[in-house]
Amino acid sequence: MMPTNPVLLMSIVNTALRDTYDSPMALCDDKDWSYEDMNKILNDAGYTYNSELNQYK
Repeated sequence: MMPTNPVLLMSIVNTALRDTYDSPMALCDDKDWSYEDMNKILNDAGYTYNSELNQYK
């Protein structure tokens, strides 16, 4: 189950991107999360994905 708290979600996602995954889509595919839902939660909280860094900032 994907966390809905944006700060917690961002922390989990960035850790997973740093340690394991090369993109948020790969993370979502593996975790069976909706990329659109995850991205909306993070974007609504002001976080955007930086592909060069492979993290949300």
